[in-house]
Amino acid sequence: MNEQLGQKVTQLTAEINLRRGTEQSLRSRELFARSTIDALSAHICVLDETGRIIMTNRAWKRFAGANDAQADTFDEEVNYLEVCDGAAAGGLAEAGEFAKGIRDVMNGKRVNFTVEYPCHSPTTERWFFAKVSMFVIDGPPRAVIAHENITTRKQIEAALREQTKLLHLEVAQRRYSQELLEVSNRDLEARVASEVSKNRDKDRALMQNEKMGTLGQLAAGVAHEINNPMGYISSNLRLLIDYFEKIIRFDRIRQSNCLNESPCATKEIVAGSRNVLDIDYILKEGVDLINESLDGADQVKNIVLELKNFSRKDAEERQPMALDSCLKRALTIVNNEIKYVAAIRTEYSPVPRILCHPGQLNQVFLNLLVNAGQAITTFGEISVKCWHDESFVYASVSDTGSGMTEEVRKRIFDPFFTTKDMDKGTGLGLSISHEIIKKHQGEITVESEPGRGTTFTVKLPLIMEAG
Repeated sequence: MNEQLGQKVTQLTAEINLRRGTEQSLRSRELFARSTIDALSAHICVLDETGRIIMTNRAWKRFAGANDAQADTFDEEVNYLEVCDGAAAGGLAEAGEFAKGIRDVMNGKRVNFTVEYPCHSPTTERWFFAKVSMFVIDGPPRAVIAHENITTRKQIEAALREQTKLLHLEVAQRRYSQELLEVSNRDLEARVASEVSKNRDKDRALMQNEKMGTLGQLAAGVAHEINNPMGYISSNLRLLIDYFEKIIRFDRIRQSNCLNESPCATKEIVAGSRNVLDIDYILKEGVDLINESLDGADQVKNIVLELKNFSRKDAEERQPMALDSCLKRALTIVNNEIKYVAAIRTEYSPVPRILCHPGQLNQVFLNLLVNAGQAITTFGEISVKCWHDESFVYASVSDTGSGMTEEVRKRIFDPFFTTKDMDKGTGLGLSISHEIIKKHQGEITVESEPGRGTTFTVKLPLIMEAG
């Protein structure tokens, strides 16, 4: 009996200890759960099935305490749904929507409900994110409401929207500015193109005028060069007319005596007439006169052709030409100008043809040759050379004239600078020559000393014709 009573006491004691352990475990779990939700930054409250607040965390209490007007409103045992309904009746539509969302979750119409809403104080703008969920442990279901302050995020989003708006405005302004810039650029390009075209036309006109001015200075010499062959052509033609008249007379005598019945008498008369009229000499001399006249005609033709080639305007596109051809052409035109003041020495090495504006290069070499002739005060010598290497072709014009000082040499390519008399130059020849060579991607250099003559050297890149 006592043994059975002892067993029951032992069993009862074990059950009491188990219950105490279970209760202690539950209290520990509850304490852990409360400590956990107290550690969260979100404002959390738990509602029973009627909407009454049965638990809050520290963050909830701090928030309610910081809002004196609402401190009692959100304490435990207060019906949260009734508070929301009252706020909705007072005109706060967001409170009515929030209350409906809570009821939908509690009634099982939604799994959860989330909303972002403003909760501004008189001095501070605040935004919150609220989430309503249900959980069931023991007993009836409970609704958990978690509020999280998202004011910083909202402020950042607002700032980003403002920045985006400003950025869009700036992009629009830049696009407008870019369009204005493009319009201005197109207008500027059109004006630049127009000015370039005008300047190009002016340059061409200036080169052409200078070219024709040079020809004007050489006109007398060129006329003399043409007049010489024309003079002996004219003289030869007069002699040939006289010779032909004698040949015609001899032919008539021969024909009239062919009717004579005495062949011996006819032969004597014809032979006598042939000697008197000097027919054998006329036939021999006539051929020489014709050949001489043809040579003179060729000279005139060549001079006229060179004048024509020199005076015409260059085509837009560059053409193949060898420098020795340009030098020879210029020498043909200027020959009468310089042959009385200098002996001409030429040294032409075979050079490849390059793509160039032949008329412009003709003008350069004509200017150099004219200057060389004008620099010689007593009879001297002018040397003309051309040669090439792997990358460039060269041409030089040297004279034994008076030479130049360093001061003059530094300025010879300046427009309108000249040391000549007014009737001998405009000061544009070397300036234009320098520009022509520069446009051909070349260079023109000068070496000179007073009393020791001058050498101009033209250097052009070896841009050869295709094929």
